[in-house]
Amino acid sequence: RLATEHANFGTSGAAWLLSCTGWPNSARRTLPRPTSSTDAELLVLAGEEDPSTPLVGGQALASDLGSAAVLLVSELAGHTSFGSSACVDEHVVEYLTSARAPAPETVCPRG
Repeated sequence: RLATEHANFGTSGAAWLLSCTGWPNSARRTLPRPTSSTDAELLVLAGEEDPSTPLVGGQALASDLGSAAVLLVSELAGHTSFGSSACVDEHVVEYLTSARAPAPETVCPRG
């Protein structure tokens, strides 16, 4: 059913679920909200058309981290943006080498 309803990841998702067969059923756990204890800005990279880690997750992470985080959005289709977009690469490399995040609300266009 997963493979039919979710063409991209249904088969692999079903395999992940089957690996949990036999585990005891536990109460739903609430994950702690992310926090940051650094003074450095944090870069959160999220893609508008990422089927595995949707944009809404990146937005939520950046929101939870508050003023400590800058969200960089990629309009590329697919799961990863780094290495696939000159714009994303430029911002990520700049962040990793100088700890300077892009301006808030920066969007790297498709193409």
